[in-house]
Amino acid sequence: MLDGRPDLEVVGTASSGPEGVALCARLPPDIVPMDLRMPGGNGVDATRRIVAAHADTTRVASASSASPTARPRSPVR
Repeated sequence: MLDGRPDLEVVGTASSGPEGVALCARLPPDIVPMDLRMPGGNGVDATRRIVAAHADTTRVASASSASPTARPRSPVR
């Protein structure tokens, strides 16, 4: 999804909701593509927590995949 976009920099990847929340706290990204189905907590809860902590700077885009084993999304700047 983000390959070949010279205007975007991937600053981290998370494989679970809690990991995504922690990563956003450490590396506050501008945009967070978030899968709604994630292991270790769903993307809806993670999105709420990220927006609450970073509402002034972070934009979260949520998506749902058909497969529960789909690759997680990456925070980008």
